[in-house]
Amino acid sequence: MAFLDDISRSISDVSQKAINKGKEVAEISKINSALSEEEKILKRNYIEIGKLYCSKHGDDGNPEFADMVNAVKASENNIRQLEEKIRTVKNISVCEKCGAEIPSGTVFCNKCGTKQEQKVDADVSQKSSVCSKCGKILTEGMRFCTSCGTPVQS
Repeated sequence: MAFLDDISRSISDVSQKAINKGKEVAEISKINSALSEEEKILKRNYIEIGKLYCSKHGDDGNPEFADMVNAVKASENNIRQLEEKIRTVKNISVCEKCGAEIPSGTVFCNKCGTKQEQKVDADVSQKSSVCSKCGKILTEGMRFCTSCGTPVQS
């Protein structure tokens, strides 16, 4: 019987160690998750501090930050240019008042109703004219304005 008691005790000890190890792994996993979340919060706060610094002190000329501030400004400018290229490809413009994206050539913003200034490119102006009633760009050969229906005068 002593032999069976020893085996039983050994199995019990191994089981207890496995349970303790499982609890330890679960606790470490929970702590690692909390640590990861805190690191994300810290990173977001650093980013916000950087944005605030650039907006308030970016033009102060502090040599310690000048290269980084200039890099931020260059990236912001590149982002604006790339967004404009996307809008050009999608044939979309931006409302001057509310910033909503609207189809290029739209006379009035569909979000705020503001009349849009019609932009005429040099290439377009040589081959087109502007509607006398609504100001929409008319391409060569059009007999009626597609925006307001006014007959095009030759």
